[in-house]
Amino acid sequence: MNSAAILSFYTQLISLLPLFCQTVKKSKNEHFTRNRKLPLPRLIVTLLHLVAGSSRRDGVDIKLGEFFNLSRRSGLWPEAQTPHRSALTKALGKLSWETFADLLRKAVDLAYQVFPQRDEYTWCGLSVFAFDGSKYTLPATPELRETFDPDSGLDNPGKGHYPQALTNTAYDVFRRMPFGRTVCPIQDGNEREQALTLLELLPLACICLFDRGYPSYAFIQALMHQPRYFLMRCPAQSTFSAVESFVRSGQKDGYIWLMPSDTFKRGLTQAERKTLQPIKLRIIRLTHPDGTVSVLLTNLFNKQTFTCQSVVDLYYRRWAIENHYRDEKISFEVERFHSKTVNGVQQELFAILIVCVITRVITALSVPSEAVETDHCNKAPQLKNAVKSFAREVAFLVTMNSEQAFIIFQELLVDIRRVNYYQPKKPKPSKPRVNKGSINKWQEGRCKKIAMAT
Repeated sequence: MNSAAILSFYTQLISLLPLFCQTVKKSKNEHFTRNRKLPLPRLIVTLLHLVAGSSRRDGVDIKLGEFFNLSRRSGLWPEAQTPHRSALTKALGKLSWETFADLLRKAVDLAYQVFPQRDEYTWCGLSVFAFDGSKYTLPATPELRETFDPDSGLDNPGKGHYPQALTNTAYDVFRRMPFGRTVCPIQDGNEREQALTLLELLPLACICLFDRGYPSYAFIQALMHQPRYFLMRCPAQSTFSAVESFVRSGQKDGYIWLMPSDTFKRGLTQAERKTLQPIKLRIIRLTHPDGTVSVLLTNLFNKQTFTCQSVVDLYYRRWAIENHYRDEKISFEVERFHSKTVNGVQQELFAILIVCVITRVITALSVPSEAVETDHCNKAPQLKNAVKSFAREVAFLVTMNSEQAFIIFQELLVDIRRVNYYQPKKPKPSKPRVNKGSINKWQEGRCKKIAMAT
């Protein structure tokens, strides 16, 4: 553990929120000017606590009582009084979700300034980012339904009662840290367009990983116009003719030229069609354990520097973003939203990323190595414990008692190091997605019950 690095990060961390709050754009000048129970800095950390600090099954009033009592008894907020949930709702309503998106950018910038410079956090000296989208189930309020998923509802065949929103996330797979996010309605859920929006936030020297839903001529063309490496999986059938020809050839590693399809050309003008050029890509055959064949498309052309097997291994690191979505939905129960408004839901979706970013930095600084895939280190601090420990003590970010805040921060480091994740000695076998629970009598005759209720 590097004590100097931790102290430097702590100093910057406790100044992050006070400085940020001075730059927040208010919808009205009089907002957050009077001395209330929830001034702006305290309001923000309260939401950070709510999204990750305790079970979402408890009511907001219960959580507020626990959090403010703990903060008052610890000496961080000695004069604080617990607000009512309606006061919290009213205060958050004065704050745009974009405030939390901006705070996420500030937290990410700080994270990359202080993150340990270890080889385990890069690949060939480059940061690696995975992109993926995921649907989040929302409360069934008219406002959320109209904004995010107007076609939802049991009246529409094949749709559920609850509306959904599509989130797209850029995730640093080696640092295991979210980098950016977009939230959009289901009907506007073009993951390629959202990925291009997130790409603008990334450093130029990096590698971007994409799953099989992303390949298209237009998307690859947009990527080739940027000075970044990319790697994406592509189906072996019903895809580009050049890919199908490569698969039939039996080669393992080669180069192809992608041509735009006739369908793509139909949407262009005559002048635009003349500008189209074939795209050169490196292609690698990928055979899965079940025998399914797909391919990897990339602009990592140098076969000596980027060997075939190393590129394949790199692609499989994309699974880290799937684990992140699992943690958000299962460990942190993000889909049990406290808010039922469009603004409030988006606030929570960005707030959970802020907590994850800060926690990951603290975790990385608190141990000499996190390389769980190497022989010399088979354990690392457990993320769930680290996030919940930080969210429980997050009040130290905005306190006037600096001495007590530093003591609690040191105790937080001990709590994070206390619980570890141990790498399995043997790979766990894959399991089919089968619900093994007993049949719930309330689920029997579901369609009939719904028809009778209406």
